[in-house]
This record gives sequence, C-alpha cells and structure tokens, in this order.
Amino acid sequence: MKNWVWIIYFPATVTMAEADIITVSSWDEIKEELTKAIANQESNIYILYKGARGEFKDEEETKEKIKQALIEAENDESLSDFDRKNIIATGSKIEIHYDDYLGIRYVIQYKNSKEDMEIIEREARNAIDTRISDDMTDEEKIRALYDYVLDTFHYGKHREDINDREGLLKERDIVGGLNGEGVVCDAYTRYMAKLLSEAGYNNRIVSGYTKNGGHTWNMVEINGQWYHIDTTSGDAVNNMIEESGI
Repeated sequence: MKNWVWIIYFPATVTMAEADIITVSSWDEIKEELTKAIANQESNIYILYKGARGEFKDEEETKEKIKQALIEAENDESLSDFDRKNIIATGSKIEIHYDDYLGIRYVIQYKNSKEDMEIIEREARNAIDTRISDDMTDEEKIRALYDYVLDTFHYGKHREDINDREGLLKERDIVGGLNGEGVVCDAYTRYMAKLLSEAGYNNRIVSGYTKNGGHTWNMVEINGQWYHIDTTSGDAVNNMIEESGI
C-alpha cells in the first residue's frame, strides 16, 4: 500500500563495472533474480541481459518491460507478505544499451534492511522459544505471540507531514519498535507476520481502512480456518484500559 511517490536516486559511487553483475538470457531470469534479491533484502541489483530483444520496438518499450519485471517479481508467489510489505520504494535504470545486450540497474529500498532482519529473526525466534511450548494448542500459541507483541511494542507516530520520509520510516521500523520506539500498524503487523511464519503458521497481511484511515492487520490459518488478528488495535484497547484504571 504505497500512497506516496519518491524519487529513487542512483548513487554514483558504484558502477556496473565495479559491482557484482548477474548475467541472464531471458526476461524470466530477470524476474527470478529480482525475486531472490527481494527475499534477501538486496538493495542494488545489476543485471546484464544478453537475450533476444527483437520483440521490443524501441527503448521506451524496453524501459516499461524492465519496470514490469520488477512488479511481477514483487508479486511472485514464493515471496511472503512480509517480504512484499517490507519494500517501500523501487526504481530501475538502463545503464548500458547496445544492440546485443542491456545493462540494467535496479534499486530497492526497504523499511528494514538486511542487517535489521538478523535482529528481527533472532528476536522472533527467542520469543517463540520462550513464549510457546509444544503442549499448547494452536490458539494458545498464537495468543502468546499476540501478547508478546503487545508487551513489546507501543504505538507512536513520527512523521510530521507527507514529505517527512525519515519520520515515515522511523514509525515503520520493527527494530525501533523492539528498542522501545513508537511504531504504527505497519510495524506491528509485519512483526506479527514474521512471528507467525517462524512458528509455522500460514498467514497473510491485510490492508484496508478504518474510521481513522488506512490500516493493516494479520490473518492466520488454524485447522483450515482463517482468523483476523489486529495487534495494533489490541494494544490501543489495552492502553485505554490501563489509563482508565479498569
């Protein structure tokens, strides 16, 4: 759910001549490499395409095809909802353009980086090891993970206006949430999705609207049935109860 547009800058510090280049010979291979890059939170992907190009009428059509490859990679069924929702902006650029090959650079920006993911996965695994046990039912296990998110995160906004990119990223930063920073529903939901996946449950991230605007929450499958989980709203209810002294 991307309701903003940012210009992606292509830093000049690394060129295709200096970078690790992936050589492919088909457009399907481009999508496969992009899908793998997204799963591994790779930010700069350099592809040397040496396949047939007779199907393209001009450079503009080629650019559109390159963009479409990234869109299709984002929606590949091998990626989890967490992987997709972790992307915040993308860009593509033809850096070398000859009759017999193309040099393509993709830039993908994430809410949480590859380095962040090591922390997130470690904390998720620790929570699963300490909060759930084999003798618990599925409902009890999921409730324990839900309570853990509520115990760990607290709601908070940092973006001052629609152009405040730093604030927007901060309030969606799972690692920040783990360290006590306020975060919004995006971080709550993605972390819950990571916990559910690590615990072995099929799950989805749902985007929609409430009376307060755009919102995201989770769905989890238990014995063939799908259930909604909203950790953000659950945390808000808990906070209201605590503040009222109930």
